[in-house]
Amino acid sequence: MARTSAGRNPQKVSAKTHPSWCLCWLTLLCIVVVSSCGSGADNNVQPTRISFELLNGDTTTLASYLDRPMVLNFFASWCAPCRAEMPAFEEQHQQNPQVAFVGLAINDTRTLASELVADTGVTYPTGMDANSAIANALGLIGMPTTFYLSTDGEVLHRHTGSLTATQIASQISTYLQQ
Repeated sequence: MARTSAGRNPQKVSAKTHPSWCLCWLTLLCIVVVSSCGSGADNNVQPTRISFELLNGDTTTLASYLDRPMVLNFFASWCAPCRAEMPAFEEQHQQNPQVAFVGLAINDTRTLASELVADTGVTYPTGMDANSAIANALGLIGMPTTFYLSTDGEVLHRHTGSLTATQIASQISTYLQQ
C-alpha cells in the first residue's frame, strides 16, 4: 500500500471537508445572503416609517408603536434560536407594559411565521418584513437580532443572537428605562 511522505493515508478527511467546517461556511453564507437581500427601500427612509403587514393582515409602521420605547425582534420559522427565545420575549412583554414589543419575520412565509407565533404563545404585534426593507435599513447582519429603540426611533442597542428572559429584562432596564 502506498503511503504519503508524511506517512498518512491519502484518503484522510481534511479540515476543509469536515462537516463542522462546512456548517460554519454555510451559516456565514446564509448571514451574507440575508443581510444583502435587496429591499428596494430608499436609503434615506427611516426604518420606523417603512410599512409592513401584520400577520393579521393589517398594514402599519414601527412608528405607530413608538408611543413608548420598543423592543424589535427579527425572527424566522427556520431559525432554531429564534423559536427558542420567543417565549422569553412574550414573558417580558407581559411584565413590561411600558415597552412596546414588535416581532418581524424575514425570509419566511406568512403561514410558517403565523404557526411559529401561535406555537410559542406570542401575543405582541408580529408582522412580515417581506422584502427585508426594515432589516436592511437597520443593517441586520444575523439571526435572531433584537433592537432596542427610543420613542424617537433611535436605535439604542442591537443584540445579535438569542436571548433569555433575564437578558431581555436587563437590556430593557439598561437601554429603555432612563
